[in-house]
Amino acid sequence: MTKQSASPDQARQLGRDVYSLAMEATGVDGELAVAFAMISSEDPEEQQRGEELVQELLAIAANSSEALTEKASAICSIIESMRARAAFLKESAQARIAKAKGEEAAADKLLARVSAALHTVHPTQTRFQLPEYDLRSRSAERVIVDPDRIGEIPDRFCKLEVNIKIASCPDEPTNHQYFLDSLTDHISEFGGNCEVKFSKTPDLTCIKQVIKAGTEVPGCVIRKERHWRLD
Repeated sequence: MTKQSASPDQARQLGRDVYSLAMEATGVDGELAVAFAMISSEDPEEQQRGEELVQELLAIAANSSEALTEKASAICSIIESMRARAAFLKESAQARIAKAKGEEAAADKLLARVSAALHTVHPTQTRFQLPEYDLRSRSAERVIVDPDRIGEIPDRFCKLEVNIKIASCPDEPTNHQYFLDSLTDHISEFGGNCEVKFSKTPDLTCIKQVIKAGTEVPGCVIRKERHWRLD
């Protein structure tokens, strides 16, 4: 059976139902139930009034140790229920975000198919005016890097990232700026307290420039693409 996500209205209603069931399960009623209903409101002023009411109820119960203990226990039960409700709402929000991303991806794929079909029949056109819609396009150039050949790209066409981790003792402070300025000459001074990692990534802007100037870069090519949008 396919599991369907609740709509935003259904999620909010279910959230309220979960809250109501929590109130019933904990046996909380009267002013305390009213206070927590106010706290769960989406109105900031209503939430503030609910928090103030809880504070007043706690102050009244403070006259009796037994009453205060019971009141605190009831509040803790509702806190636990509220956190469960918050987890449910968070999961619902994540499901809606995932659904939205899926819809966007599906729409992009459909647009690509429609555009490709039209462009196949009319390869020189960069715009298609349909009865109710306007398909426009723009050309772009993108550097494609073969992931299996990144190691072949010369360093001068890459961005070098240096990750430095220094373990300093409070009584032996390390001058980090001095270390950075004198990395090559003084790295041995830090011994086991220093960990340096180097990584490089292709500089796509630089690679595009040199390829267009006539220089080949191993594992890299420039691909011309056309991007379509629906107006």
